[in-house]
Parts: sequence; C-alpha cells; structure tokens
Amino acid sequence: MWRRGRQAAGSCGMIRDMTAPPDVATLRLLNDEITARASRLDTNTSRLDTKATTLLGFVLAAVTFLAAQKTGGLWKVPPFLAYGLAAYFGHQAMRPRLFKDAPEPAPLAEHVSARGEAAALLLVIHAKVKAFTENRSTHERKATSWRCAEAALTLAVACTVIALIFGGAK
Repeated sequence: MWRRGRQAAGSCGMIRDMTAPPDVATLRLLNDEITARASRLDTNTSRLDTKATTLLGFVLAAVTFLAAQKTGGLWKVPPFLAYGLAAYFGHQAMRPRLFKDAPEPAPLAEHVSARGEAAALLLVIHAKVKAFTENRSTHERKATSWRCAEAALTLAVACTVIALIFGGAK
C-alpha cells in the first residue's frame, strides 16, 4: 500500500548514513566509475590532439596556397596574421602537458600495506579524484586553445577569400 506524505530519510533503503564508512562493494563501484571517467577524459584529450594536428596541417597548406597567389597591395597581411593565430592556438592545444596518473605506486604501497581493502580503496579513490580534477583542468585549457584555433582558422579562411576576390590580379 502506498503511503501519502513524506517518508523518513533512509526508510527506502537508498539514503545511507553519511557517517558510516562505505562497504567494499560500493568503493569498488566508485573506483570503477572514476577509472572509466578518467579513460573517457584521456580519449577526449587524444581527440583534441588529433584535431589540432589536422588543423595545423590545413594551416600549412592554406598558407602555402595563399603565398603562391598574386595579389596587389597588402591584402595578404590579414589572412597571414589570422593563420599565424590559428597555428599558435593549434600548437597550444597540441603541445604535450603533464597528466597526472593516480595512484603513484611507491606511496600507495607504503600507505596500503598494513591496511584492509576498504582503506586501500579509499586511498586509491582519493588519489584518482585528485588526479582527475587536475587532468580535467588541463583538458579544458587544451579545449579552449582548440576553440580559439578554430575561430582563428575560420577568420583566416574568410580573409583569404576576401584577399583573393578584392586583391587578385585583374
């Protein structure tokens, strides 16, 4: 029979007492989820690197194309500056950065050797959360650089089209 009104916290069995230590199965679940999230973040970061490499290749080809064109005046300057910005931000998105890997084996072995499985899992989870937070901020900086590179490339292509239309040989 369904009751109307409010149920007491914890009466449905899903809300736990937050002061009680979690059981080993819950800790394993948390550890697995954090590991999966870290793996997805690593995959996304690799994709950003691939995109940045492709962007840099396109910038190189476009700059070579623009340099080979005959235009009058200073029509090539704005596109070259925009391509330079795209290359700079593309390099910032692609350049290697230190990613934290958790947990470090030596300190983990020291801290865990005399403790139980639950205490060991708590230490591992804490280290993984800390590393994930730092890696996520690094990933966000790479993503910001990628977005800036993408915007600069779009501007550069538009400037190239304008330079070829209005500055081209007649």
